[in-house]
Amino acid sequence: MILLLASTSSTVISTKRLPHEWEWHYATQRTDGCLYPWGNQWDATAVPEPDKSRTMRGPDPVDAHPKGASPFGVMDLVGNVWQWTDEFLDEHTRAGILRGGSYYKPQGSIWYFSQPYKLTEHSKLLLMAGSMDRSGALGFRLVQDAR
Repeated sequence: MILLLASTSSTVISTKRLPHEWEWHYATQRTDGCLYPWGNQWDATAVPEPDKSRTMRGPDPVDAHPKGASPFGVMDLVGNVWQWTDEFLDEHTRAGILRGGSYYKPQGSIWYFSQPYKLTEHSKLLLMAGSMDRSGALGFRLVQDAR
């Protein structure tokens, strides 16, 4: 759980957290069960242009691809950065559940991250050690429970 401090006339502490995978999926999904936030057909203009270079250029601004918005108006759910949702944990493995895919597609590294842009797919980041569990193509959103 992540605690954030918000400063107004007095200090307010509010609890926010990573979304569960199902919550992320709900925010992206259309009522008709489409494969992408914008429909069933791939639309390259709804996501950032893929970067296949050896160095990352950085993600696009959140509002750069309005065609990729979900029915709820949530931007950049697919194709900008991997979005960390839940964690998978058992007695042998710990992994982050990633959704949405990333613009960064280094050649020869598909073994590390596949690119499931479809809302029905996800990927996992195997978490091995705090000093090694990182990627410039990962991001996250915070959610807050309704009161």
